[in-house]
Amino acid sequence: MSFESTLEQGDVEMLDASSDEEVVEIAEEELLADKYRQLKERFGFFGDKYAPEELDELDWNRDVVDRARRILGDPNFPHLLLVGPAGSGKKTRVLALLRSLFGTAHVDNSSVVEEKINGVEVRYVTSPVHTELDVSGMVGSRDSKVVSHLLEAGEHNVAGFRVFVVYNAHLLSMDAQSALRRTMESVAKKGRKVFLVCQDAQGIIDPIQGRCTRLRLAAPDNATIVRILTTVAERERLDNLVDLKYNPETLSELFQSIAVESRGDMKKAIWMLQASFAKKRGQEKGVQLIVPEWVRLVQKIVTKMKEEDFNSNEALGKGEFPFETVIGYIENLLISVEPEELLLQLRRRFLSSIEFYASSLHGRIELLRKHCEVVQRVREGGQTPILHVLAFVGFSIGQLQEKKQKDDDRHMRRSLLEFYNQRKTEEADPALQERLRLRKEGLEKPKLTLL
Repeated sequence: MSFESTLEQGDVEMLDASSDEEVVEIAEEELLADKYRQLKERFGFFGDKYAPEELDELDWNRDVVDRARRILGDPNFPHLLLVGPAGSGKKTRVLALLRSLFGTAHVDNSSVVEEKINGVEVRYVTSPVHTELDVSGMVGSRDSKVVSHLLEAGEHNVAGFRVFVVYNAHLLSMDAQSALRRTMESVAKKGRKVFLVCQDAQGIIDPIQGRCTRLRLAAPDNATIVRILTTVAERERLDNLVDLKYNPETLSELFQSIAVESRGDMKKAIWMLQASFAKKRGQEKGVQLIVPEWVRLVQKIVTKMKEEDFNSNEALGKGEFPFETVIGYIENLLISVEPEELLLQLRRRFLSSIEFYASSLHGRIELLRKHCEVVQRVREGGQTPILHVLAFVGFSIGQLQEKKQKDDDRHMRRSLLEFYNQRKTEEADPALQERLRLRKEGLEKPKLTLL
């Protein structure tokens, strides 16, 4: 008996119809994207998993968000300049603004593109409605051609305009900013809008600032950081990892420590929370604050500066050069840390950990002036970043050594003054002078001491 004979007439017709249908294959890109979403949901960074996606979900800087909403409500809204410290939520707010303009489906339908533009390897994010470019890795390269090319590229969409987002815009060279200024004038008529995102508006030339509406974002305070960390911990059920007898005070103290250590950087605070509990998973109970290793290395530099005498003749005579250790630390730091971030951390540690700066207003002012000067040189490029960082550290060491030398001179002058006053007292005492005269002439009898 054949297989066909065992089937009913309707079953045979159904098989014939199904054989004519095309087999739907799932694209490899869709499979990879779905796998990435699953991995991100399970092992991803908490800051990405729980980042607000809509304007109404944003936790702080609500006044700035409301102002941006009113600005974007105008069909002819201007270019935007978002200014704020690291971890203040600039990128989160940019993406939320884009979703309010174009819709979530269009903005999230983005992909990462690697392209060679004018001989420069460029990596950027693009979607049907916007383009995102981070210029932090392009310092010193031919960034002017890259920015102009990407700003003019891209097709119109259903909204009639396209948004070009530049992160770390303060790192653009002067040539790139001049080219950007000219391009902004020409593409504005073609439906191109520019969102510039930076930490310091002083790095942006005035003609560009004049063409943009500025939105200044403030860093979250400690109370806001603690509240958001508490929300993230509740969603991740991190309290189950502390111990069987869950003690809320343990997490509360951890959140407070993270808020203080992060210094208003929300991204850093969430990273520290996740790192603390990632280490906790291999322990039975107890949880401790985890800070980045490079932050510990910065503290080692400060400790070395406080303890070592860089002008010690004894160390130099042995062929020991304490500054070589500092150079090694800085070389390791610059492998994974941006020069500006390293300079900022060094400045903060110097001012908070070295007693000289706590007692000397002039010393603090000079250190801040030197920091601004070195940061400007780093932005201009032209030299290896380690030379600028070493110049800043060397300047601080010079201040400390000058203070130590002044203290030594002051101590020597004080000792000489005490000796001079003692001699004057002796000269003014007649009995002492008579005894000294007799001793000098050998007439004073020595006192006998019984042993």
